[in-house]
Amino acid sequence: MEEIREEGVASRNGGPVGSGSRDFASVEATAALTPKRAKATYIGAPACFALESACQDINRAFGGFGCYLVGSALERPDWRDVDVRLIMDDEEFDAEFPHTMKNGTWEFDPKWILLTVAISERLSKLTGLPVDFQFQPQTHANKVHKGRRNALGMRFKRPDPEHERILAIGALVDERLDEMTEKTGLEGDECQEFVVLSDIVAKVAALQQEDNSHG
Repeated sequence: MEEIREEGVASRNGGPVGSGSRDFASVEATAALTPKRAKATYIGAPACFALESACQDINRAFGGFGCYLVGSALERPDWRDVDVRLIMDDEEFDAEFPHTMKNGTWEFDPKWILLTVAISERLSKLTGLPVDFQFQPQTHANKVHKGRRNALGMRFKRPDPEHERILAIGALVDERLDEMTEKTGLEGDECQEFVVLSDIVAKVAALQQEDNSHG
């Protein structure tokens, strides 16, 4: 009977198959069992960036909790449309669309319909996506969107050097007050007055010493 040997047989990755030829199958099996990481959204670029940009204007105009992406575009690649919801506090929503919260009749309100259709068309035009935009009150949104929701149109404030400097000074002042409170037992306004007087005395002494050194 002919002996079958594995040495010298080309493996799938191009190298020779030796005594460890079955390691490749083990790697494949492990990879198959490893769960794939869920995507943040199945909307591709640059459309997802265009949607983020367009929603910034809506967030500034209406406030509330802002726009959120919900629905199938977060769950699978074969989504039918892109569901965008601007979620508002219940009282804020009722003020924007009066007398609709109690019976849940906002979808029949002329103002709600007009704004919803107009903004859906605007977002679709700016992004090239089939956008379904709607205003929703918070209580209703929490009931119908129990899965993931991604905030849209967020803006990140750039650090202000002057503001950072003021914060740093404030931290130094607090540290100085804590130090003097520990040393003197004074608190509150008394401690602040003591620190100011101490700093003035120290400054005057430094100036006098500088004058003496020049004299």
